Amino acid sequence: MTDLQFDGLGAAFYPEQQPPELIPEYIERLAEAGLAFVRMAEFAWDKLEPAEGQYDFNWLDKVISLLDARKIRALLCTPTAVPPVWLATGNEDMYPVLDNGKQLRFGTRRYVCITSPEFRRTSLALVRAMGRHYANDKRIIGWQLDNEVGGPFCFCPRCLNLFRNYCRERFGSISEFNRCLHTHFWGQALQDFEQIPFPTDYQSPTLWQIYHQFFSKTVIEYYHQQLQELRVCGVTAPISTNMMLTWYGYDHREMIKGMDYACGDYYYSASPFGDFPVGEKEYGNDFAGDAFLSAYLQGLKPETNIRYQEFQCAPEHYTWYQPVPNEIRNRTLTQIALGADHICYFRWDCCLSGAERDAYAILRSPHHPGRNFAEIKALSSELAMMKEDLNGSRPQKSDIALLYSYESQYDFGENTRCPDLEGPSGNGYAMFLCRQFRALANIHCRPEIVFPDGNFSSYKLIIAPALYILSPDMIDRIRDYIRNGGIFLFLPPSGIADEFGTLFPTPPPGPLQDIFGMVVTGSGRYNEIMGKVKLVSCCPELPFQNLNVNRWLDEIAPQNGTQVLATFAGQFHQNIPAMTCHKYGQGKALYLGTWLEREEMTSFYSALLRYLAMENDVPQLPAGVYAAERIKDMCTLTFLINTTACMQKFHWQNREITLTPFDVKCIRTVSDVHEGGIKRN
Repeated sequence: MTDLQFDGLGAAFYPEQQPPELIPEYIERLAEAGLAFVRMAEFAWDKLEPAEGQYDFNWLDKVISLLDARKIRALLCTPTAVPPVWLATGNEDMYPVLDNGKQLRFGTRRYVCITSPEFRRTSLALVRAMGRHYANDKRIIGWQLDNEVGGPFCFCPRCLNLFRNYCRERFGSISEFNRCLHTHFWGQALQDFEQIPFPTDYQSPTLWQIYHQFFSKTVIEYYHQQLQELRVCGVTAPISTNMMLTWYGYDHREMIKGMDYACGDYYYSASPFGDFPVGEKEYGNDFAGDAFLSAYLQGLKPETNIRYQEFQCAPEHYTWYQPVPNEIRNRTLTQIALGADHICYFRWDCCLSGAERDAYAILRSPHHPGRNFAEIKALSSELAMMKEDLNGSRPQKSDIALLYSYESQYDFGENTRCPDLEGPSGNGYAMFLCRQFRALANIHCRPEIVFPDGNFSSYKLIIAPALYILSPDMIDRIRDYIRNGGIFLFLPPSGIADEFGTLFPTPPPGPLQDIFGMVVTGSGRYNEIMGKVKLVSCCPELPFQNLNVNRWLDEIAPQNGTQVLATFAGQFHQNIPAMTCHKYGQGKALYLGTWLEREEMTSFYSALLRYLAMENDVPQLPAGVYAAERIKDMCTLTFLINTTACMQKFHWQNREITLTPFDVKCIRTVSDVHEGGIKRN
């Protein structure tokens, strides 16, 4: 079902929210702008089923026909994010209970508990009806399940019973449950599965870990039911769902299995374009943040290119930042350069009322298109000329990856331990990984994201920051990877707890001590009373200057045969090992017992890649200018991206390049293989 077809640009369109007389005018503007598709219906349950079992597809059919007349295709959503009022009436047990005991009601977004039998029965019936109606409609280019699936976390009585049943099935006996979760702390051992509470009332990080695993499984099962309903109805068009990146409510890698593409949403305006430092609060606002989101999505389904089902192109209703000239083009081409085949802007038409009134829209009115419309129209024409080269092309591969673990993200989502791992909506862990990503991207070495069940052998170096949770399978995979020649780097706090969140009986890195040839004898946050602490290289092949340590310190005891690459230097930490290297099989196990500020982390990675003979040979670029490549056969598209408000002039492959503020240029290179080698044209 998957291919590498470049879909180009589209937009979310809400005809059910507009006066009927304006719909043809909005569609004419879509055609004028050169958009290839629209996404529709994710909040239209009340219009598609005004009363239970009475389905009305007539209005949507008319819109699809109008679109088709202008050669615009439709991508349909299953509108299960907001059930209609007729379903809410009389179904009090459908409302979810939050962790503070408050129950959501009709009128909010996603106000339903996903385990509600009535919700499941009626929502799956609607999905089935839509599937039957549109399965063979060639004007439908794809399907999106729901919208930004996941929350809220629910703590209602029904979910508690299901959680207890999940624990009963998983652990078998209450004694095994007590043993795995180490409930004997504070005398909290349980005698029966019916006594298991929610973690909101029971102070246990292990119970939180198990609850999150339960919730993830529950969410994924429901949306895979939607997927199956569409397939049974004969839907052959691609199916996926738009994930909020990187919300920790469920395992995105498990969710995407069985779907055709990895799709996400892209919203950048937590700060103005190019406003740093971004990595300390969110990602996705500068090039490195954009690249991190792209790598995250690509890692979910590496065999396909990625898609964005919502892509900000106008002021949103939090900060109201208007894109500056060239910004929409810059951000769009950046994501295309990084591997996106499908950009769906959010949104086309303006919301007339409600929580998102007067926000996000490309068109405030179809009668008065503005600068954003003109920029997208010009970009559509530009991409039409590039489509032949973009079709079938893939983003440039990297031999370095960051390892991403949902179990570790769950744990840090509830138990942050230090400010560096804190973040909004449980995203502290992802933001921590993004800082490592940014440090590498700053030396033009963008890593990929690999998940625990991914192909480790594709990479020469895997970096695992804050891999707090180690399952038995993860332990075996890391061991095998290093034995077979891989290089693996741990950053703290890693190798701390098992898959239940219970600490290993041995210090970090737990069961991998023999592989890493060291043990952490003490660890914690930097304290100003320590005075100045430096990270000092004691290996000539690891050439970095003394780096400031002011975040975290692991005190390492190396074993025989383990090389100390760096030490701490300070009044209380003189010559304490800070980084080690242990050879195991054909590979190397590295442990760095600290993390650093952004610039120093960049210096460290630059030295590390030199030590490992993995330096990047990308030509020198001005600060704020980045290169990204898409490759197909012997054709390479190199995108040179100016993320600054200044004009940039530089040489690139014997060419003089000039980039205006926020400009992007694409250079097409064709390589001819002949007897004398490779010739680039």
